[in-house]
Amino acid sequence: MNSQTTPELIDCQTIDQGVKLTFRLSEQIHYFNGHFPGTPILAGVVQLNWAVEYAKRYLDIAQTDVSAVEVLKFQQVLTPNTEVVLTLTQKDRHKFVFDYSSSVGNHASGRIKLEEPA
Repeated sequence: MNSQTTPELIDCQTIDQGVKLTFRLSEQIHYFNGHFPGTPILAGVVQLNWAVEYAKRYLDIAQTDVSAVEVLKFQQVLTPNTEVVLTLTQKDRHKFVFDYSSSVGNHASGRIKLEEPA
């Protein structure tokens, strides 16, 4: 039974206004279970969640809920045993962009807006 919920972090590099995180997507990540049988892929909602969680951990952003996801693009599926780079770039305290890429090209990207105080 698959039990991991996060990818294996291989490398972390600070970049201008952000961070580049290199992960290995183990076949043991439970999100691959049943999505889809025989051809597992990492669901887009999981990719979004990871982008938000790692941004909260590594960027100086507001620790609030997501208010909007903009310019969201999924170009290629992510499959088990892939080494993938998640680039997170902070635009301000309530906004960041993310990009998943690997040796085969771009996988997903988008801009996340966080709730601002009233």
